[in-house]
Amino acid sequence: MIMAELMAEKEGTCPFALQYQENAGSWRPKYEVQFTGEKNPLAVSMKAQIMQSSGEDWDQVKVTLYTGNPSVSHDLPKMPSVQLSLYEPPKVKESKMMALGRSVVMEECADMEMAAPMMMSSAPMNMAALKMAEAQVSEEETMTAFLLPDLRDVLSDTNGNIADLQSFTVKANYHVLCIPKVSDKCYLTAEIISSEWPLPPANAAIYLQETYAGEVYVDATADTELFTLSLGQDERLNVIRTELPKKTQDVFMKNQKKQLCSGTIRLVNNASENLKVLIKDQIPVSTDKTITVEASELSDGKLVDETGEIIWEMEAEPKKTIELSYAYSITWPKDKKITENRKFISSKPGICPKCGTPAAGKFCPECGKPKPAGAPLYRCDKCGWTPEDPHNPPKFCPECGDVFDDNDIQ
Repeated sequence: MIMAELMAEKEGTCPFALQYQENAGSWRPKYEVQFTGEKNPLAVSMKAQIMQSSGEDWDQVKVTLYTGNPSVSHDLPKMPSVQLSLYEPPKVKESKMMALGRSVVMEECADMEMAAPMMMSSAPMNMAALKMAEAQVSEEETMTAFLLPDLRDVLSDTNGNIADLQSFTVKANYHVLCIPKVSDKCYLTAEIISSEWPLPPANAAIYLQETYAGEVYVDATADTELFTLSLGQDERLNVIRTELPKKTQDVFMKNQKKQLCSGTIRLVNNASENLKVLIKDQIPVSTDKTITVEASELSDGKLVDETGEIIWEMEAEPKKTIELSYAYSITWPKDKKITENRKFISSKPGICPKCGTPAAGKFCPECGKPKPAGAPLYRCDKCGWTPEDPHNPPKFCPECGDVFDDNDIQ
């Protein structure tokens, strides 16, 4: 209930308008992606899930949704100066019981700090879906506004009132993707140019030929020209990966050890039509100059040097079997041991500047144009540390203090 006190100079009828700000409303984007065939673009529908917890339903109101918050503070941030001084710890003697009590209090404080964000989450509520026309999109100075058509009811304490915002189609390059080293499952994927998906990150419901296939999180804002959207598991392809026993031998003349590794990947197309297939595997990447990794057999696969990823692109014929082989060797000093550290490294696939085909290797698979030469990549030659931006290293390695120079170029 809202109460207002009015004052007038004289008795009579005085029309007035009451305006107030309610901070209990919010919204978040949600997408629906329709796949209708490998020769067709993806149909994308952006919807808004509108929520408000004011305790009363908003009946027949005009709604405008902003991608930012127009009412946030516009005060500029201030940066305090950092002053250094020598620290002298206080000379206080404490008993073992005092130290134990202090550690317990610190642990309790830390637990409270970790638990605080969880207390802010709300319990799930009911959904109220509304079918409506698309919104009018307005590009404001600092954000985008969606003006919903017509007046509408926005119910309180539900899990969202659904509104249609905009629809569009986007071109995609479809593959059946399998990474058998990680999983024997295959996935239908769509490779999309990031700039053609002008939407913020959000969950997307996937529909294959009008059949609901699940939900994925879509984020096209990463620093890559392409991103891959999973359209669900694809059972038309069977893939079996077999890793053969490793063989280790001594290289006496060089005082080194050498390990030979190999394996096979076998795939069968169970469909009645050709399938565009993308298979990925990997070999290790050395972070030390004394460790050498050499590929000896890749079955015409493309090796991405930065990540060690092997990529096979092919067309699998119906009811036929394809067998791929890979082999590589690892050489290291005989008196040392090697360890494996697993780390996700982006290979940043690009687009061929000549024909526009997605290209992850050194050459375009469509026209053969070489990948443009970019800035050199740096990695410390002493300890193997890699900068967050390998193109722009610091002057000194933060791990070992070695100077970054031409010896650290990969």
